[in-house]
Amino acid sequence: MRVRILVIAGSIALAVGLLVATLALAQGPRPTAQPDGPTEAEREAAAAAALEADPGPEPAVPPLMAPWQVITAPLFAGVSDPAIGAYLIDPVSGDALPLFDRFEVWGAAYDGDNGRVFFNRGPILYSWPLDGSPTRLGTIESVTTEESLSMYGLAYGDGVLYGARGISSAGHPEGIYAIDPATRQATLAIDFAPNPASTDVGGLAADPATGALYGANDAPGALQGLVRIEPSGQFTVIAPYPEGEDDIDGLAIGDGQAYLVTDEPGSIYVFDFATLAYTTPLTTPWTTSELFAGADWIASSISLTKTVGVEPGVCAATDAIEVEMGSEVTYCYTATNTGPIPLALHDLEDSAFGALRDGLAFELAPGASTSVMHTATLTTTTVNTATWTAYNAGPSTIATASATATVTVPAAPSITLTKTVGRDPAACAAGSTLAIDPDEAVTYCYRVTNTGNVSLALHDLEDSALGSLLDGRALDLAPGASATITETATITQTTVNTATWTAYNAGPTDVVTATATASVTTERTPAILLSKTVGLVAGECAATTELTLDAPGEVTYCYRVTNTGNVTLNWHDLTDSALGSLRDGLALALAPGDSATILETAAISETTTNIATWTAYNAGPADSVSATAEATVTVLPPPTEPEIDVTPAAMEVEAGPNSQVERTLTISNSGDGELTWSIQLAPESCDAPGVLLWVAVGPPSGTTAPGGLSDVTVTFDAAGMAPDTYTGVLCVASNDADEPLVAVPLTLTVLPEPPPTRKVFLPIVPGSPRNPKTP
Repeated sequence: MRVRILVIAGSIALAVGLLVATLALAQGPRPTAQPDGPTEAEREAAAAAALEADPGPEPAVPPLMAPWQVITAPLFAGVSDPAIGAYLIDPVSGDALPLFDRFEVWGAAYDGDNGRVFFNRGPILYSWPLDGSPTRLGTIESVTTEESLSMYGLAYGDGVLYGARGISSAGHPEGIYAIDPATRQATLAIDFAPNPASTDVGGLAADPATGALYGANDAPGALQGLVRIEPSGQFTVIAPYPEGEDDIDGLAIGDGQAYLVTDEPGSIYVFDFATLAYTTPLTTPWTTSELFAGADWIASSISLTKTVGVEPGVCAATDAIEVEMGSEVTYCYTATNTGPIPLALHDLEDSAFGALRDGLAFELAPGASTSVMHTATLTTTTVNTATWTAYNAGPSTIATASATATVTVPAAPSITLTKTVGRDPAACAAGSTLAIDPDEAVTYCYRVTNTGNVSLALHDLEDSALGSLLDGRALDLAPGASATITETATITQTTVNTATWTAYNAGPTDVVTATATASVTTERTPAILLSKTVGLVAGECAATTELTLDAPGEVTYCYRVTNTGNVTLNWHDLTDSALGSLRDGLALALAPGDSATILETAAISETTTNIATWTAYNAGPADSVSATAEATVTVLPPPTEPEIDVTPAAMEVEAGPNSQVERTLTISNSGDGELTWSIQLAPESCDAPGVLLWVAVGPPSGTTAPGGLSDVTVTFDAAGMAPDTYTGVLCVASNDADEPLVAVPLTLTVLPEPPPTRKVFLPIVPGSPRNPKTP
């Protein structure tokens, strides 16, 4: 159960006695049962009370400090053992980076406004500037009595440093205190009186996004767990502790997650506010059980400026300009890393233009800036807000900033009008001219578009032939919007009529006018248009008039005729210069503006350009008209291929010492494609080319035309070679697909040196054949 210690003069001895037991227990593993010893809560209270009475000496040796000029892990955590000290923990990798020792950490709070982390040992408050070493600020004291006040945990939110006090003394109850870092004076901000028996807050943290205070409440009962601390002192349970856990001393909140830090070897629990569930825990870097643990989130931060100008590629200096309608402007978004953590990934969203960057990879160091520009054409006054989100993989260390720019476009009312005419009363035709029979009904279509930047509410429409069609019609036509009306009339003679559309607002103000003309002729004019395409898919019309085949095959021709005249045509013939008569007397009522399609599949074996002729007519024959169209199918010739032949298939040479022997190797091409070849030598196999010192080839490569041949001189050189038989391989590589490599075995037999010639002198005998003379 909870024990509350009232710190008065007579209770110091009790607190010191409990502190001795506390320190003894804190140096080894946490005992599983202490039936006669102090509980964890009693030991924490004793330590807090003892330090209020006597904080003891400061570390005599400066702390060991790594060069943390750049913070790469956002979770600051430490315990109340000066030999262990503090760490930075990466929530993505779980890596724990030793930061400094020689200091106890009971609670921790990151002051992003000044780039420092506050931490405490009981009533002693310290500050660690992120680019330097920890320093003692002094003793936390009551603003009313100047008594020392121990804090279990710290938090920094909305510019205020808070401390969680877990013991009660005269006039200083348990609760949340606001602490002035400059004077260390503490004022009670939130009294835990509404829950006097259900509070034991060690870990304290402020949500960087909302400033709301959260605590880790160890007191057993319904309120144990991660709680939100209301200004009234009431607790709202966000989540109970993980099963089996009842002592959480450190708490940090960042990136939408709460990190619940224990003071013993084991887990740092991670609670996700979005899913309201615990996720994969981290591991505490300390290996012994301690009494207190402190933690906080070193939040990343960015600032964003958004400017707008008219010069492309240049960041303007202002966030508000005025331009004419339709002007092109350049927005410049500049993000600056105002936090201590490098940020590698970036998203940029603009309320007017959507996502401008998504996952942009750029290493933005602390204090550094980067810019993105976006050019847009504006027709109306635009006030748009940009949101830049910078973060690291995970995502982790997320920072967001927003900025707004204003472009004022003065009012510029404007409209355009189109007028078309056709036969269908239910649809607008595409053209503004039409040929009809006399006394035929036509439908005029009037389409107005607001091309300005002012909404227009009232409208008049006057037609030179049909009179007033609209007079003060109420229609809210927004910028960029269009409206259409139709009017059907019977035309007895050729008519060219002009429409005038006037749009305006009440007053009248913003008055604008546009005109358009349509022409209806009453002459009988039969006419058709023919298109012809060719493709590979049977039953479908292709989009092209030319097609290339690698080999002969089937293609589908598509013949599409359109009645472009003013006479319905009921009979049709279709002939093709390559395929002959395709239709003869086809009965089809083709009204003006209608189309008809015929598909024909044919086998094409050679390049073909064929012309189609479509003839449409009426009985009589009358109203006969023709149109032609052509398509081309190109059939590619079969590919050419070279064919290599190498003679002789092997070479065997005998050579005397220090002599050379030349032989001819012939490479011939019996194929119909150009043969390219090259020669390499190998001691044993063409799979392992090498060097043969006793043979040379020339030329080593070449090209042989179809039906041609090329000679290669192979020189065998016995210079310096001992009498023996030598072998190797001549490898001919070529572009012959069937035989890309030809191996010609080589043999050189070096003969031994012949014996020297001996001279024999014989005596000359008179009368012998060598000396026929006689004395």
